[in-house]
Amino acid sequence: MPGSTTVGAPTVASLATSNPSVSFHLLQPSRYHDPDPNPFVHMLDALRLSEPSLLALLRSLPSVAALVVDVFCAHAIDVAIEFHVPAYIYYTSPVGALASSLHLPYFYSKTAA
Repeated sequence: MPGSTTVGAPTVASLATSNPSVSFHLLQPSRYHDPDPNPFVHMLDALRLSEPSLLALLRSLPSVAALVVDVFCAHAIDVAIEFHVPAYIYYTSPVGALASSLHLPYFYSKTAA
């Protein structure tokens, strides 16, 4: 569970209290030393590099029924494949944004030379 200094800690603590059947785990951050100043790139790389911590957590659990991840953590689907469990992406944006995202490969194929 996130520490008390984490921005979302009060919300997570409230959710954990209200839903005792759901457990929250804080994945250990990886050592990340990329000089890229873009915070979005830094966030995506940090999430990708947390995969070993996710693997360790799932290995420590008695069983895993499925893995539900945010769209920014889609790389974690590889972990679900390794555990032979279904993976779901929880997409919190409007359906129009999802439709646009799903059509990006098509648009790219029409514009790429």
